[in-house]
Amino acid sequence: MNGSNFKRLETVLRLEGEPDRVPFFEIYMDKEVMEALSGEPLTKLDQTNMLQLNLYFKVVSKLYERLGYDYVPLRASPDFPRDNVKFAADTAATPHSKREWLDEQQGLIKNHEDIDKYAWPDPEKLTETRLDHVELQTKHLSKDMKVIPYTSGVFENVSRLIGTVPLLQKIYVDPKLVEETSMRVAATIMKYIDTVAEHEMVGAVIYNDDMGYTTGPMMSPNNFRKFFFPWQKRIVETVHKHGKPVVLHSCGKLDVLMEDLIETVKIDAKHSYQDEAYPVTKYKKAYGDRIALLGGIDVDKLSRMKTSPFRKYVKDVLQQCMPGGGYALGSGNTVTNYVKLNNYRIMLEIGKKYGQYHNN
Repeated sequence: MNGSNFKRLETVLRLEGEPDRVPFFEIYMDKEVMEALSGEPLTKLDQTNMLQLNLYFKVVSKLYERLGYDYVPLRASPDFPRDNVKFAADTAATPHSKREWLDEQQGLIKNHEDIDKYAWPDPEKLTETRLDHVELQTKHLSKDMKVIPYTSGVFENVSRLIGTVPLLQKIYVDPKLVEETSMRVAATIMKYIDTVAEHEMVGAVIYNDDMGYTTGPMMSPNNFRKFFFPWQKRIVETVHKHGKPVVLHSCGKLDVLMEDLIETVKIDAKHSYQDEAYPVTKYKKAYGDRIALLGGIDVDKLSRMKTSPFRKYVKDVLQQCMPGGGYALGSGNTVTNYVKLNNYRIMLEIGKKYGQYHNN
């Protein structure tokens, strides 16, 4: 198999043995990184302008192909407007205008009246827009590549809308509020992902739902089972009915949730790892015969480790995760604007050189 070919990654996602080489996987790269790698002013393009959006998709497609990926990720998340966001200056070498994070102490939805007042996105308009983006992106792909849309999840959107701390309280004092908000969020996600997943050039779907910290899940497994896993299961079923695999991206140490995610939610692959708490090598040993494991090159090491030890580290991860297939090489989270670009290039270089399955 020469060049970019989605069958390589699909072999991994479906646990169908060893491909010709270990494929590469990222849910996305920051625009600043893609700008540095492509030499094109991606951060300056106006994506509300169709001509500039088309140029953006063209540059991104060619960049992913040149780097050796078999697909291009495409943002397909619904926007649930909120104002519980904090900002700070970005100190990265290639900075965003500002760095932002969630104010976990508050949210927009405090009671049942707020649910009715909230400006819920229109699933019909959203689906039309996202399909237009899929069409634009696929126009620039080589014939053997595909698109993988990624969407935000039910738990993380509900925790943003209600607020993380208030959500953990409402689960006990007003569970109906949590149920109703979850239903509205899930309905929006399922409506458009159903249409997008049907597209012939969509090879899989990434479902992003951060559920944990470095020490464990954000709440008890029973509460995930009661309020959120049923919706996750329905979203996975929505994608599976179109014959496409689902990749769960979730930060956090999820050991106590993995059986539910594999057996009940029925994810096909897991992404997001952190060496300090939940390394990909550990998950490969524990679950590698049941789901695909993707990425796992620790972002802290991508960002700070010196060249020689970083090379050895990537080789070690490959040696432990390659056997039998079911593994794709990439970052433990995303290629952020503060990673060392040289380390990122080294990761891909090692993947191409040492990620070959010689029996193919």
